[in-house]
Amino acid sequence: MYIKCPRCMLNYINEETEQYCKVCLVDMGKIQGQPELELDEEYKLCPECNENYLEEGEELCYACRIEKMKREDKEDVGADDYEDDDDMLPDTAEDSLEVMAEMENNEEEEEEEDEE
Repeated sequence: MYIKCPRCMLNYINEETEQYCKVCLVDMGKIQGQPELELDEEYKLCPECNENYLEEGEELCYACRIEKMKREDKEDVGADDYEDDDDMLPDTAEDSLEVMAEMENNEEEEEEEDEE
């Protein structure tokens, strides 16, 4: 009959032949199994997300660096960066017609000035 291991309560063992599961026996050092991984280096978590590990010399993980770059790009591009109103998109169809008419008038005036 199979029962759950009394130590971990996860794995099943044969009640008649086993006292603990193989995982627990390895953990207790009673049988030879795969050794636990020992980390040579001390890894640090990303201070921004607290999920990803940082590599040597990094201040933020890759995912947080990408997000930070996206935020900076959005902050850099704003309505204040445009020098003249021609680069701004019109709000309505009437505004767009007015902008196009103004652009045509400006082009005509520039052509007249070039001819003189």
